[in-house]
Amino acid sequence: MGDWVCTLPNSQQGEPVDAWRVAPDTGQLREYRAGYYGSIEHIDHQLGRVLRAVPQDNTVILFCSDHGEMLGDHGWIRKRSAYEGSARIPLFICLPATLAKRMGVRPGTVCGDVAELMDILPTLMDLAGLPVPDGLDGLSLLPAMRGQKLPRDYIHGECARMETIGSGMQFVTDGKRKFIWYPALALEQFFDLEADPQELHDLSGDPTRACETTLWRTRLIAELAGRPEGFTDGRALLTLDGPTSICFPR
Repeated sequence: MGDWVCTLPNSQQGEPVDAWRVAPDTGQLREYRAGYYGSIEHIDHQLGRVLRAVPQDNTVILFCSDHGEMLGDHGWIRKRSAYEGSARIPLFICLPATLAKRMGVRPGTVCGDVAELMDILPTLMDLAGLPVPDGLDGLSLLPAMRGQKLPRDYIHGECARMETIGSGMQFVTDGKRKFIWYPALALEQFFDLEADPQELHDLSGDPTRACETTLWRTRLIAELAGRPEGFTDGRALLTLDGPTSICFPR
């Protein structure tokens, strides 16, 4: 529970199963987590069956997920959140030994650059020796697999509707810092993920981090400039009335 969590609006005891906010000190939450971990282990067993069947000498294996799970952190469950439990997901890529050698990839390489789901298509095309078409939003991660830095400073994420708080959500992060903005609440949050990986301390109001907060706010403004939702006038983030529309006008 972050020290910025003042109240838990609409928190429930874990029932019904589609709750968004929960009281984190209940036995139901322990059962919820146990069931979730059991589901993950079941998936692991099924992946083992698949990996035993595919040819290992010419198969590229990429494992990821579409989102994480809050599991009660900060009183939230489910997804849609910019917090680490929801937004930080696994990404593993395993190459056959001959392909790894040909591509200049050292086994066991770990990359700290931020990646996103849109990177999967260009990465697999690159590994297959296919030309990556222009205009894709993602990047090939092959340079990162070789230990090189990717040509991006951060990634941008968003969700149109955050249940129980009546707002959408926007964030930018480089994996070391994270700036979150809720347009309908005019609420900002800023986290130092290196010093505080569990996001327990919101630094958005810390005067000693004001320059950093301004830098990340400026990056989000640049990402949202010209969007039809009216997130920004190009100089500041603007307060919206309610959750972000999930469809654009004409």
